[in-house]
Amino acid sequence: MFRLTCVVEGHGEVNALPNLCSRIITYLGVSGWYVDSEPIRLPRSLLVDEGTSSPKRNCNKGGICRALGLAAARSADGVLTIVLLHGGRMLQQKYYLIMWQVLL
Repeated sequence: MFRLTCVVEGHGEVNALPNLCSRIITYLGVSGWYVDSEPIRLPRSLLVDEGTSSPKRNCNKGGICRALGLAAARSADGVLTIVLLHGGRMLQQKYYLIMWQVLL
């Protein structure tokens, strides 16, 4: 079995993202993967460069390396990160999605 570990920045994603990933895996009929039920939560400032205005923010390389290190410590085979870039009205929110296949 392969382990997918989620990295999130907000409180709401702690339960939502692993649940969503599990549903997508089931819906697609993907076998051999399971989702870690406890995601890694890091502040947005560690995941993206907040010195640049949204939506042109780049990854914070140091924070991303930290997230990957924490996922590797859990023996993750894949890592999924989602970061809310622009707040405001729900229909105008944009997410920054990062996905890695971790080869350990």
